[in-house]
Amino acid sequence: MRELVVLFLHLLATVARLAGPGGARAMVAESLLVKQQLLILNRSRKRSPNLLCVVRTGSSAKSPCLCSPRKPSLPGNPRRF
Repeated sequence: MRELVVLFLHLLATVARLAGPGGARAMVAESLLVKQQLLILNRSRKRSPNLLCVVRTGSSAKSPCLCSPRKPSLPGNPRRF
């Protein structure tokens, strides 16, 4: 029953939009936007390939060299970044 009430309210809102100035253009624009959103949401995502054990090990060995070490802040220092 609740779904029928919601459907009826949507129908009334659509009729009110169509009756207003530029109503048909607004409905077409909204329909195109919803269609575009559905296309984007239903697009399949490509997964990245599984890495070999050798590549993972090499990357983990190089990772400490990539980031600069943070300077430890002093406990009483008010200027922490």
